Amino acid sequence: MRRRDWMFAAGMGGTLMGSPWGAVLAATPPAGKPRTPASAFARRPLMTGMALSPDGQRIATLLHNENRTLLVTRALTGGEMKVALSTDNLEFQINWIEWISNDRLVLSLSFPFKRYYEGWGNIDVDERRLVGVDPDGGKLVNLLKDRGGVAGILKYNTAQDRVIAFMDDGRHLLVALNSSEQSADKALYKVDAYTGQRSFHAPSKTGVRGWLVDRQMRPRVAFRWEDDEAVDILVSDVESSGWRTLHRNRPFDAANLQPLGFGLDPNVLYVAKNHEGLRAIFTMDLREPQPQLKLKLALADRDLNGYLVRDARGEAVGVSSVMLGDSSRSYWDPRYIAWQRDLDEALPGRANSIYDASKDGRTFVVSSLAADAPGAVYTAQLGEQPTMALLAPLYPDLEDVPLGERSAHSFTARDGLSMEAFLTWPPGRRGAKQLPLVVFPHGGPQARDSILMDVWAAFMADRGCLVLQLNYRGSTGYGQKHLEAGLRRWGLEMQDDLEDGVRELVRQQWVDPARVVIVGASYGGYAALMGVAKTPSLYRAAFAMAPVTDLVRMASDDGRWGRETVKLQVGDAVTDRERLAATSPVNQAARITVPVVLVHGTADLVVPYDHSKWMLAALQAGGKPVKMVTLEQGGHSILNPAQRRQVFDELDRFLAQYLPSSS
Repeated sequence: MRRRDWMFAAGMGGTLMGSPWGAVLAATPPAGKPRTPASAFARRPLMTGMALSPDGQRIATLLHNENRTLLVTRALTGGEMKVALSTDNLEFQINWIEWISNDRLVLSLSFPFKRYYEGWGNIDVDERRLVGVDPDGGKLVNLLKDRGGVAGILKYNTAQDRVIAFMDDGRHLLVALNSSEQSADKALYKVDAYTGQRSFHAPSKTGVRGWLVDRQMRPRVAFRWEDDEAVDILVSDVESSGWRTLHRNRPFDAANLQPLGFGLDPNVLYVAKNHEGLRAIFTMDLREPQPQLKLKLALADRDLNGYLVRDARGEAVGVSSVMLGDSSRSYWDPRYIAWQRDLDEALPGRANSIYDASKDGRTFVVSSLAADAPGAVYTAQLGEQPTMALLAPLYPDLEDVPLGERSAHSFTARDGLSMEAFLTWPPGRRGAKQLPLVVFPHGGPQARDSILMDVWAAFMADRGCLVLQLNYRGSTGYGQKHLEAGLRRWGLEMQDDLEDGVRELVRQQWVDPARVVIVGASYGGYAALMGVAKTPSLYRAAFAMAPVTDLVRMASDDGRWGRETVKLQVGDAVTDRERLAATSPVNQAARITVPVVLVHGTADLVVPYDHSKWMLAALQAGGKPVKMVTLEQGGHSILNPAQRRQVFDELDRFLAQYLPSSS
């Protein structure tokens, strides 16, 4: 393919440091400063949730400054920035934003709440709301009040932001809501984004909690929940009649099929399913009595996941997987393959992805991420004469800061299972010997780390530490075998994988075995506590954020995660009680001989704050060195700017105290 002559313009978005965006940017630390302030790393990416107006003339984004998150809009060519909404991320959070027309936005808000259920009492829930607002913040409307339709359907409907589709009229959207006060079955309603006026669109079906529609807004796929947490996938013909069961999904089943949606052809459904051990994309023709899978796109080295990407016509062109250096592999449409290769040529050595596009398919927002440098957001015109302009750096405080280099490595566990790990080296010290080490396992555990810059790892590397992020068994992205190897192995082989990673780094002489700590959040926090309990001589200290500490109680909490899901992922509260108790950090406090720091938000709806309170009490009862940092009103993710600075400062002190020569 011929090389494109890219023109990097300042007109579309400008340099932005001198534009209205600059008002929210903190100053870059002075050159020559020996230590980058922890606050520079604590800042969230400057921009998230970018969305282009249908005409491509304006952008809406969540802008994160030192104190708040702002929903702002601005013309791409510059001019005045409008603030439509603002939050400290404690009272509420903004989950996503979309333009429904050139002068109207729809967004999702969430907030923790105690909702009363008859027979159950007050239950902590994540309440979600759907809001319409003008670009300047005017005409703010809760779109799903109990107006019209069936009275009382919102009484137990905590998730009121389940948008199934945005309609092409620039005014309406389809939303799934409870069909009645007594039922959790979801019906479809047509909602006016300006007024909230609601009208009935399609009836509910027994047990159905989710829907997909085709481009003509006809319900075509329904998701029916069963008591054992199986999900029946129902499909219909184009008349939305004659529903039949296409497939039954069960938690963690290798045969699971994930419907993604339709393109222009209403008979062709795109699905994700395992193919030769890895997730791939298929099509199915729903006109067939027994639709057959036809392979559309597969990769030989990784799972292919994500939502459908559609062009200006609404045709499906690929999926939203982002890959360092060659994201063209996530498309099947020749135009997008060519455009993606052009982007990768213009911004080499980075993971470049088309984040959003105008309705005419001419103007794009491009996210560009890197392994060893802060990312950035660009606007682009793609085609024969491509142009690109910087919209904003994602971490402006780190633009001139030398960051640690990241490298990928393969590890073999003691039982022979191969896995991938990523190391972040202290700046300028790749390959150095006898470094202090931070083991930094990801949460999930059904998640994964990647080669792309991790701001937490970059911070710890800035403090002189080598950082290990190991995709232990149970991590996603490596196929079904790797995923299944982690089921019901919390505190066992999953923990051994981390230990084996440390041993390998010691064998390579990159790490001083006397200077190792473990840091993690959520499941990673569990792994941090279990690490210092299971192998107390391996680590000098543990820093655990929002950790799971009691697996028996977790497995008994049916309503939070689902009984069958937890049974398969962790274990059964009754039949596996002995194993779960033995692999619960709260029961292993006596084995912990090193200092522990616990960090937890009181409004955490994923891992309740009680888990850290139980662990604190167990450690204090045994006279163990422990510090508890409570984040009032904080959720599972640390989104409030002041609390993020507090946690990074605590981590800074932790590293300075327990890996003193790394500072």
